[in-house]
Amino acid sequence: DTQGMEVGGGVVAHGTPREILDQYDQVLRGAGFEPVGPVTHGTLDAYGITAIPVDVRRGYCYTFGAIGQPGTDLNLLMLDPRGIDVAHNVASDEHPWVSFCAARAGRFTARLQMASGSGEFFFAPYQSRGRRPADLTAFFGGGAAAPSGPAAATLDGDTQSRLAQLDSTLGAE
Repeated sequence: DTQGMEVGGGVVAHGTPREILDQYDQVLRGAGFEPVGPVTHGTLDAYGITAIPVDVRRGYCYTFGAIGQPGTDLNLLMLDPRGIDVAHNVASDEHPWVSFCAARAGRFTARLQMASGSGEFFFAPYQSRGRRPADLTAFFGGGAAAPSGPAAATLDGDTQSRLAQLDSTLGAE
């Protein structure tokens, strides 16, 4: 089952980033998740990027959340050991999160980028031995679940025609 399990128990994130981090910990532990290593605390300037390694085990579900200063726009991308985007959240807010169940083990990388604003952030990884990722939509007060991966683009007819021509030309070479 890849549908997210709603997490939060009626709690909606509120307060300072540190207080939200404590609430985040409480609701995830209540849903059977446990921390994966320590919380990362840092600061980012506007357009700043940081990478945080996380060791992922196959057969576990993971939830990664970042909490920034109110009014900032913080983005989160999770990359597998090959550098492929396995989950991302680039909504315009200060608390991106992603959740997925791992099909492969290895050292994943959380890439945090401050799209606007600047200030401190907390990054907290959690895991659960289960088959359902967490859904923190209600906890963070959002209307839609975090995107779980890249969306497929729809190509217009002209673009498809140009790609077919390029494929034919390169295929002959």
